[in-house]
Amino acid sequence: MLDEQVILRGEDSSISRCQVEALAPTIKAHITERLIRSDRWTFSLHAASLVKDGMGLLLCGQPGAGKSTLSLQLVDAGLRYAGDDVALVGADGAICGIPFALTLKEGSWDLLSRLHGGRYDATHCRSDGVLVRYVPIADAYRQSFSASWIIFLNRVASGPAELTAIDRLDSMKRLIDNAFAADGRLSQAGFFALKRIIAGARSLQLTYCEAVEARRVLMDLCNGKA
Repeated sequence: MLDEQVILRGEDSSISRCQVEALAPTIKAHITERLIRSDRWTFSLHAASLVKDGMGLLLCGQPGAGKSTLSLQLVDAGLRYAGDDVALVGADGAICGIPFALTLKEGSWDLLSRLHGGRYDATHCRSDGVLVRYVPIADAYRQSFSASWIIFLNRVASGPAELTAIDRLDSMKRLIDNAFAADGRLSQAGFFALKRIIAGARSLQLTYCEAVEARRVLMDLCNGKA
């Protein structure tokens, strides 16, 4: 440690440094980068992942779409948490989440307090200046799974939560937009893995404003009521 900074040395002998309050986010970012660049996985998806009775649910969306907040709600409703940011995909289409502690930005801290009191009020600062809090999930799902539902999040300023079916071609285009491959492009193996995922899952868009309503709609879906 030097002048309130932490110096990190990677396995490739690279040196980086960060402020003390940014240590946890920095370590998480480094580990995530190594995982998504591993040749074990065909590609990765920018998606949260949860599991109900062995069936996988993917929540796809860019930062700010509400993946982590919805994940917290769904874990509280009984789903098993697999990851809230990145999902790794094998050549056979099997998916594996990265079960880091769930990461919540400031807008979700009131919900966190309602569900967990002050247990997780330690605040960290990411390299982009965003303040976050971490919620460790004790019973995280650490195995590969098949996706049964692919949900594309569409967060709006007002209105009810509702699901809209998406055809396979549109789903594929959207997933490609959310995908990352180590060499920067989707390989033939990755394309076939993507086709397997889409063929075995229902693809829907969730338009919502309030996370609690989105939770109800998604739980109805997982319980066969939607």
